[in-house]
Amino acid sequence: MRAGEETGLHLATWNLEHLASDTGTGLKPRTFVGWAHLAEIAREIEADVWLLQEVDSEAVVRQVLREPCWAVRVAPRRWRDRRRSVALRTAIAVNTEKIGPERLKWTDPVKLGGWWVGARLCTEADIGIDGDTVRLLCVHLKSGCWSGNSAGMFGRPSLVCARQMNQQAAVRRWLQAGGLRIAGGDFNRVMADPADAMRKRAEGIGASVIPSPEDRPGKEGRIDHWVLNEAASRKWRKVIAETQTMKYHPENPDHEPVRIEL
Repeated sequence: MRAGEETGLHLATWNLEHLASDTGTGLKPRTFVGWAHLAEIAREIEADVWLLQEVDSEAVVRQVLREPCWAVRVAPRRWRDRRRSVALRTAIAVNTEKIGPERLKWTDPVKLGGWWVGARLCTEADIGIDGDTVRLLCVHLKSGCWSGNSAGMFGRPSLVCARQMNQQAAVRRWLQAGGLRIAGGDFNRVMADPADAMRKRAEGIGASVIPSPEDRPGKEGRIDHWVLNEAASRKWRKVIAETQTMKYHPENPDHEPVRIEL
């Protein structure tokens, strides 16, 4: 936020696509130039809180968020590609100059689903806004089940949808746990469709789904979204998601940042 401006709190989510800690490694190798490019995009967005997916470590997050004001927490469990040992972790970064370190509390990671069906550890934090405490959850659900309903999902050989549904249920339980709660990140679902099964189940518990704008003609729908629980939906009634279009760069991730303002 620039001096003299009055604005609400900006939250952004971004899947950085296999952001490895070392240059030239991983499924999406980066260079120092690539890290600098990502850092430039992050500065342009001017978010106060980042929810990040597919990062390897706090150190590599700080290659993207380079100012010293950022407090960073990365989920402790390393999700690895079995073939190439690439870490896939979630992270939350908070601008302590904007939020204030006294209004930030790191909480324990949240386990989405049972380990036997592909559970994932997701990063969680409490931040203070206007005298209230808001609990944030950085989400990264199982890929491969982009849309549809539950009919026949459990019969699929890969059980991908069954695993994602288990994680979806865990997110809904988290949203219903009380207080102001906001989940954001890579849901791996095209929830801009009002008929999407995951969106309908979330709305069935009073949550508001803030989907990414569908502005990619001829391409697959966006899968990075925000979900406010019933209490947060009542407090912030007019939340709109904005997608940041990235300038072309060979080291761009396959997701674009999505920002909301409270």
